[in-house]
Amino acid sequence: MGKAKRAPVVDAGRIAASRRVQRGAKAPPKKERTASGGRGRKGSSPSVSPLLKGLKLAMIVVAMAGLGFCAVFIIDVGLGLMGSMRVGTLTASELVDKISDRVFDEDVPERRRPKAATPQKKAVQKPAKPTTTPPTPETPRAPLPAPRPEVYQAEANVEVDPEVERARARLDQLLKGL
Repeated sequence: MGKAKRAPVVDAGRIAASRRVQRGAKAPPKKERTASGGRGRKGSSPSVSPLLKGLKLAMIVVAMAGLGFCAVFIIDVGLGLMGSMRVGTLTASELVDKISDRVFDEDVPERRRPKAATPQKKAVQKPAKPTTTPPTPETPRAPLPAPRPEVYQAEANVEVDPEVERARARLDQLLKGL
């Protein structure tokens, strides 16, 4: 018959020590700390060169920069592809723009407020020369001048609608009756 496997002695000792503490017995005396504080890592030598530490830090920084670049690149390309997808008659990017405009009230026209007069320094004015021509308006005008009233009236073909005339006569009759 095969031998039964036993738990290592170290584990049994820890279990027994924890039971002793639970029963109120004194804990075994603690080991004294070593010169490194008792907290040294296995396999690490206390004299690691600063060059190796710097190289390790540089590798970590390069790895994190590469990871960040890849994440931003993937997100940018993904959003670019999603932005060109069609949702009904709009692309997804136009839809997101419309939603953000609606949420932040950028689609509502602002009320124009009168500009407050800012006090400005008065410059020394030269005497104005009398002008014979009127000043040109700042707003653009129609490209053609308006026709004279006689020309406009002659060109306008105003036909009298018999139904409108009957309605006017009816209104006049009702008003006379009041």
